[in-house]
Parts: sequence; C-alpha cells; structure tokens
Amino acid sequence: MPIVTWLSIVTHASVPSIQISSNWDILGPFQIGTREAEWGADPLRYYGGFQNLAHSTAPLFKSSLTTNGTVGWSTAQFKPTFSPGHGTMTISFNSSVVDWEFLRSIYGWSGIQYQAWARGALVVCPAHKNVPDAISVTLHISPTVEYFVNKKPYFGGDMFSYKRSPSVLHLKPGVPHTLDIRITHDIRAFGGAMPPALEIAIEADLATGGLLVEAERAIVPDVVGGKLAGKGWVSIPVRNERAAGLIEILGILAEGNVWNDALFRLAPGQSRPLKVRITDFPTNATNITLLIQYRVEGGSGIEHLSTSLAFPTTKPIYNPHIFTFLHPSGIVSYATLRPPSPNATCHSPPTDPPVLLSLHGAGVDVHWDSAQNVYAKLLDLCAWLLLPQGVTLWSGDDWHIWGWADVEAAIASIPDWIESTGWKGPNVDLDKWVVSGHSNGGQGAWYALTHRSDKIIAATPLSGYLSISAYVPYHMWHETDSRKSGLILAALSSYRHELLVDNYAGTPIMQGHGQLDDNVPTFHSRRMRFLSHEAGWETEYIEFPGRGHWWEGVMTDGSLPAFVNHYINEQPKIPPLPSKFSIVVANPADMGPRGGVIVEQLEVYDQLGKINIDWTNTTTWVMRTSNIRRWRIGKERPGLAHPREILLDNQSFRILSVGDMFVKSARGEWKSVHSQSWRRRERSGKQLGALDAFLNTSGHFTIVLPPAAQRKPYHQELAIEISRNLHQYYSADSDIVEDIRCMTGKGNVILIDIKDSRNLGQSATVIGLNINEEMIAVRDATGRRKTYLLEPGVGAIFLQPLDPVRVAIVVIGADENGLRSAARLVPLRTGVGQPNLIILGKEAGWKGVEGALAMGMFDSKWHLSNGFL
Repeated sequence: MPIVTWLSIVTHASVPSIQISSNWDILGPFQIGTREAEWGADPLRYYGGFQNLAHSTAPLFKSSLTTNGTVGWSTAQFKPTFSPGHGTMTISFNSSVVDWEFLRSIYGWSGIQYQAWARGALVVCPAHKNVPDAISVTLHISPTVEYFVNKKPYFGGDMFSYKRSPSVLHLKPGVPHTLDIRITHDIRAFGGAMPPALEIAIEADLATGGLLVEAERAIVPDVVGGKLAGKGWVSIPVRNERAAGLIEILGILAEGNVWNDALFRLAPGQSRPLKVRITDFPTNATNITLLIQYRVEGGSGIEHLSTSLAFPTTKPIYNPHIFTFLHPSGIVSYATLRPPSPNATCHSPPTDPPVLLSLHGAGVDVHWDSAQNVYAKLLDLCAWLLLPQGVTLWSGDDWHIWGWADVEAAIASIPDWIESTGWKGPNVDLDKWVVSGHSNGGQGAWYALTHRSDKIIAATPLSGYLSISAYVPYHMWHETDSRKSGLILAALSSYRHELLVDNYAGTPIMQGHGQLDDNVPTFHSRRMRFLSHEAGWETEYIEFPGRGHWWEGVMTDGSLPAFVNHYINEQPKIPPLPSKFSIVVANPADMGPRGGVIVEQLEVYDQLGKINIDWTNTTTWVMRTSNIRRWRIGKERPGLAHPREILLDNQSFRILSVGDMFVKSARGEWKSVHSQSWRRRERSGKQLGALDAFLNTSGHFTIVLPPAAQRKPYHQELAIEISRNLHQYYSADSDIVEDIRCMTGKGNVILIDIKDSRNLGQSATVIGLNINEEMIAVRDATGRRKTYLLEPGVGAIFLQPLDPVRVAIVVIGADENGLRSAARLVPLRTGVGQPNLIILGKEAGWKGVEGALAMGMFDSKWHLSNGFL
C-alpha cells in the first residue's frame, strides 16, 4: 500500500475527528453477471482475495474485459470532507482500459456490468490526551455489497443507498484502518449510461457508545381531521452502539397512551425498528415526547432516554395522505391513501367502490408529492386510490414476496382507516382492484395480473419489464453447468411473468410505454403484448412518441384516463373468464385462485405446473393437469359458478362444496380428500418456494446462535451482519438469541452453524440431510445418497420445516470462510436465484454458482428432487 495521504483539518476541541485517506488503490475491472455477487464470483479470490493482495506495478491479473486480457493496479485521488466527529468521501470509478461500446454492442447491458476493488484507509484522531483503547464509529458505504475493514469481512453493504443500518466499528485511535471496498456496477441500481461509471459514498461518524434513537427516521402516519390515519402505529429505528453488552428496552411512556407488545433486545451493533402504537393521540398535537426505559447488560439499573416524534400538520381527508399499518412480519409500514371523492359519479346500482392500486417504480417514496399526485388528473374517481410503499423504496423485493405482502396488508387495513378517521363515505370492496404501476411498479402490475387475477377488474402496466432475468440478461455469469443454471432460473420462475401470461387471459389490460425509453426498453411491453396474443388474449397498447421512461402525466396520458374511468366508474366488475382458460403455477405460495381453483402443491418444484380448464359446459368442467399434485376448490370468481362435476384427467368427480380437495397418488390417480392433517407432515402454504420462501414470515425473524460450547466470535459477528442486512434491505426486524429454546416469536428463523440435528427443532433428516462435524450426507426422493466432506471453505445453506407453517434457513460451514460463503445467500436482493439446498465449495469464491458442490429443490414431502446435483 502506498503512503497514505491525509488532508489537514481543524479538529474540535472535545470531539475526535475522523479522517479518510485521499489516495486510493484500484484493481479492476473484472467480469460479473447480474446479481452474481452473492454467489462469490470474485476473480481475486483465486489469489486469496483482494484484502490479502499488496499493491504492485506489474499487470499480474487476468481480466476478460480489458485490452490484452490483463489488468493492473492504479491509484486515484479523491477529496474527503470533514466536520467534528464526521468524515465523508466519494470514490469515482470509470475504467478507460475497456472498450465498453464494443462490449455493449455485442452483449447489451450485460456487457457493461463489472466489478473492481478499491483500497484506502480511515483514522480516528482523539481530541485529548486521555486516549481510550477504542473509539466507536458507524460506517456506511453505498452502493456496494461487500467491504473489508482491517481484513475483516462485511457482506451486504447497501446497494440501494437506503442508509438505514450502518456497521458499528470499534477502532483503535490514531492509527490507519484499511478499507477494502468491492465496486459492483449493477444496471438495475445505476442504469445503463455510457461510459459505465459509478460513485461510492463513504460516511463515517462517531457512535454514541450506547442506545441511539433515530427519531428523524421514524415512520409516522399523517394527521387527518385531528386523528392519526390508521391505528396509530409508529416505528422508530434504534441501534445498540456499544462495543459489548445487550440493551433491553423495557417500556415506553408518553403524553398519550402508548402500547409496545414485547420486550425488545438489541445485541451490540444491531439495528432494529421499535414498534409502538399511539392509542390516544392528543387533539391538534404536532409532536409527542416518548420516554424510553431500558437496561444495559452489566449496568447499574434502569436508564431513560427521551425523544420527540414530529407529526405532519392536519391534511384534508380527501387529499392523498400517509397511513400506517402492520406488515405480516410485524413491522410498521405505510401507504398513501385517497378515499373516494364526494364528487365522484359512481356506477349504478351503487356498490362499494373498488381499490385503485398504484405501484411505484424503483427508488420512489410514496411520501413524495410527485408520487401522491400521479392521479391528480382523475380526482373524482369512485375508488380508493392506494399507493403502497412495499416497505422500502425498491418495494422490498420488486413487489414479490416481501413487497407483495405489504400490498395486501395495506389493502386489508383500509377498514382500520375507515374506523380510525370516523369516515362517513362509501365503504370499500377489498376484493375488487384496478391495478396500475410504472417501471418496477409496471412489473409489479404484471405480477398482480399473473398471480391474483380473480380480484382484478382491469390493469394498466406502464413501462414495466418482463422479469429480472430478461431486464439485464445473465450472460456474464461465470461459466456454469447447464443444470445449475436451470436451477437458478427455476428458483426465479414465479417472477418470470413472460412464462405466466395465461394467468391473465380474460382481464382487460391497457399497456403503455414511452417510445424513447432508455431505462426499460420498449421491447418489454411489446413482447408481453405479443405473448398475450399467443395466449389468445389481446391487450390494448399505447406507445407514446417522443417520450422516455418518466414524464409528468405518465399515468394519465392518452387514452389511459378513459380506460381507468370506464372500469372504475362504469364497469367495476371482475370480468368473465374465457370458456377455455389455463392456470400456470411456479410456486403455489405466491399464486392466488384463478376461476376459483387453488393449486396447493406441485409434483416437482423446478418446473411449472399447469391446469387447462374447459367450462363450455358450465355444470361439468373438463380439466387437464401437468405437474400438479394437489389442488382445491376456493371462493367462486364473480360470474363463474362452481361446476357440479369435473372430468379431471379423465376421472370423474362430483363437486360438493368450497374446500373440496384433490390429490394425485404415487400411481398418478386422483382422489378426493377432506382431511387437513396432511399439512402437519407435508410442505404447504408459505413454506413453498425457493430459498426466499423465508421472507414469507408471519412475525419477526429470529437468528439463533450455536450452543455456547461450539460458539466462536465470528458467529455473533455473522448474526449481527445478517440482522443488519435484513434491516437494511427490507426494513425487517430480527431478534438474536443464544439458544433455540429462547425463541418467542412466531416468524421464520435462521440457524447459524447448528450441525447437530437434535438442536434443529425438527430433525434435518426430514429433508434427507445428515450432518455432523465431518460431512453432509444428502438423500433424494429415490434414496440415492451422496456425501460431501466439510473440508476448509465448504459451507451449506438450506430451507427446512420448523413447524407446519414456519420455515428455518440453516447456515453451516466447515470453518469461518465456508460459513460466511453460505451466509451470503440468505435472501437479500432479487434475482440471485437460490434453490432450497446449496452446498458451496471453496471454488465458489471465484467461480460463483459453478463452485457449488450440490444444489436442489425439495418436493411436497420435503424430499430432494430427483434432479438435485
């Protein structure tokens, strides 16, 4: 490392200063594919990792992107800025040794994604002579997914610049601390501008050394008519910035009544959202002072911290405003709501107005005026305009499991808003939606159409992409066995809307797209229109000439207002289905009913299931199935009565009532069943899906450390890292416990390095795994058995049942490197494509997926599919 250069600054008399080096060593660029970083795929890991490499003038490293196929070190200078207790700097990267235009001309956006590494340092300068052994600092680096501090790894980072959950470091003062930062150019995050440059912001601040309450980042509802909109839920980010010792929050006092549902613990360095409910909001209040009671491990007694929450001034009830509610995970979320206008001309005869569901694009906050006013041109709709946040600016996970749960929770909470505000206007029909969305929200509209068609009156997907893997193709991933690649795509199949177009045949759709869109190419909308045509269903389509990706009025230009008005004010009815329709299912947990038919299980989970239904004879349906194991009769779709008889794959059955269920035997014969006992021993409901089924939780997450006798310092560090990432990317809440018997929540669980199946809650042998300190033995549904040695660098991650409704993710490793390698695959970003079981070898560090020793999906009985690798 070259001589570190520091800028001269004036320090505050009593506050330590934080200095960041202005000289940075850069190594790269190297190839990387879309969302591949979670798998490792870092070429420098072949040489032991960037953190173990010293600066050299020789071009010793091979790169597929650069001239002559080699790349060397370079040095760049940047200008840090400082204030007392605070230091920031921005690193810029733009490699001129790559012919980006040529790569893009061949591989499109895939060709201009890359990775590199940068090395600098920071130092904490004490303000007085009595120098402590360590000074606590919070470090935030974005956008990045990985960095090292003094060769200690931190994975997750903050790829979308949420700035929600920094790392808490305890640094020796007066000496440089090395920062190694992985630079990853991701089109989804940064766009496709040329040349493909990016900037990484580094922010370091002095920590409190105790309990931090970020009241300025609190989630609060708007005040409507002097009352809180919703049930009074409020969320306040809190963090334990101590070097050691738990902080337990014991209670919260306020001017009004405040309700907090549980004892709340914070491990050192952990951030969590503190949930409270204000049950008696003072009339005309603009702020409330909260007194937090807490206890510090090893402290002398109960301590208090006062904080103030500010509330917006009262808004008119007919204006768009924020209300809060609970996400299924238990955290507080928010959405914008605009009730039906008093001037609305509703259809006749009058019925409860439907929901106009509008899904935002990536990076948008529904607090913003620009988001709340997207339907300002249509003020007098007879509908409840709802703009969910999806929890985060990126809707959690692109309006899929986490984000979509937020959508349905927001819709279900409208009656709470009606009650809390004393609303005297029309009620709401929660089962009738007109769906719209732009960009990522347009993709979300396709997700709604392909997964919830029985509730959708009509839809307007605008400038939305087909799927993650079609937006920026995965061409640049490290070369991988085709079966492994297939499993990656299979794990993403529920979000590949281009494969699920049959599911919205019968629903009126008007597509819109700017002709000059350079963010989401117009091809995506054109392609969905073409695929709809192939499925026998025509969509209306507008391509706006001269328009790009976004413009004011994008949601209401052209003939869009007439379309929306028609299906809200004139014909707010669930449309009839064609006499012949299909149901295509990738993951039954994601899929709602279609035509009143609900698929409960597939036969295998690495391919699509399908039911073709002919109801030309309304009393007798002819049904043909493919890869369907279990299904049942659900609530009738409006206008489509259940049949009295079905001909199911040439077997005849009488239909008696809602709930009638049919299951296929091992011999391929269907039978009617009525007992629900199968749910206690088979995989069902929210347990289904790829590894990201873990996000389908009904309560906060719990992270369980290994037994004390086997626990190492890195286990606690990894628990904090996982908790930090869940909070950073999903605003999620997680508790860290030291014993599986200490779990008190109802949510899903992460078990860290617990290899003894007796400690797994429900034995891993249920899913065909036997684990000890030396090996992992895997058995598939046919009894075929393979063993994998737990040698250095080997790690594994897999899904397993915890009880009939919950799941756990188990993360194990032969050593620290193997454990950290596996933990990277805990669901973090969309598009990574994690199947249910993954065993990684040490080569995954540089080969990514190709370094996986085994991969596979579980079937309905928690057996590994016959096709596991």
